[in-house]
Amino acid sequence: MEEKKLITENDTIFEIVTKYPVVKERLLSISKKFERLNNPVLFNTVARVTTVKKAALVAGIYLNEFLYQLNDAIGLGKEFLESKKREIFTKKEAFTKPEPLKEVEPEWFKKAESFEVVDVREIGEPFFEVTKIAEKKKYGEGFCIIQNFKPLPLISYLETLGFESYSVFKENAYYVYFYRVK
Repeated sequence: MEEKKLITENDTIFEIVTKYPVVKERLLSISKKFERLNNPVLFNTVARVTTVKKAALVAGIYLNEFLYQLNDAIGLGKEFLESKKREIFTKKEAFTKPEPLKEVEPEWFKKAESFEVVDVREIGEPFFEVTKIAEKKKYGEGFCIIQNFKPLPLISYLETLGFESYSVFKENAYYVYFYRVK
């Protein structure tokens, strides 16, 4: 049997659920948003590009808490905590707060006023609707979706289809603009 390794923020949800099926149960207990893992199409597309770090953001859980939960599910919770303790004592940066990254407005955003806008806040699972819209867009065209949260897995997936994105938070929602560059 292969030795278990600590789950990291860069592992994908697909990788860890495939390698450790027990993780799926833990994910489902953490957030209803992970019920999407029960959809084989979403599991085989979105989960392949969704890192643990992005999944934590979507679920609204602190990354280290999320990592602990996932590692605990495979019996490595104690080892994860020990690794975090070592990290704290060996890195001075652990005691400084990094500046949040700010998105730089892309040049193509000047065209955003002409983009099709789709409010997906009331759609239970908008993945298919959004990918249908994206597939129709040609190079140099874009669209915008409105969502209650920043849909990081969807953004990652659309990047694989040649889209760049830019997000703006306004009116208590995320306006996520997609633009086909490839």
